[in-house]
Amino acid sequence: MVQGNRRRLFNLAVAAEQAGDGPVVISDTDPQGSTVDWFQSTQEASIEAPRYAPLSFADLPQYLRALQDAGASYLFIDTAPSIGGVNPDLFAIADLILIPLEPDTDRSAGFGEGLPVIKQSGKPFTFMPLKGAAEPT
Repeated sequence: MVQGNRRRLFNLAVAAEQAGDGPVVISDTDPQGSTVDWFQSTQEASIEAPRYAPLSFADLPQYLRALQDAGASYLFIDTAPSIGGVNPDLFAIADLILIPLEPDTDRSAGFGEGLPVIKQSGKPFTFMPLKGAAEPT
C-alpha cells in the first residue's frame, strides 16, 4: 500500500511488471480518483499493464481472494494523502506500508499524528523520500 503519492505507486507497479513480477493490479481509495484517470490514459495509449481494479470495502477479503485467484502477484493501493482518510482495514491487509514523505517540516508536521496508527497496525512500513534531504536549518 502506498499512502498518498500516486506517481510513486505507478512507478513501483510498472517496475514490478517490467521485472516479470506481474501481473500487478492497482486500486484507488483516494477521493481524488487520480489512479482511475491514470489507468484510463494507459488504456488510450494501449498500455496493458499494470491493470486497474476498483477496490471494494464491502467485502475486502473476498476482493483479495478474487484478485489472487485471477493470478495477481501484487496489489498496489493508492490511498488518501492524509492518515485520517485511510480506512484502517487497509493496514490490516497490507504486507508493507510505503509512506511518501517530503523532507520539509511544514509538509510533514501533520504526519506525526498518523504514525502511531500505522505502528499500531503491526505491519512493516518504510518512508520514501520524495526529494533530496532537507537543508539543515
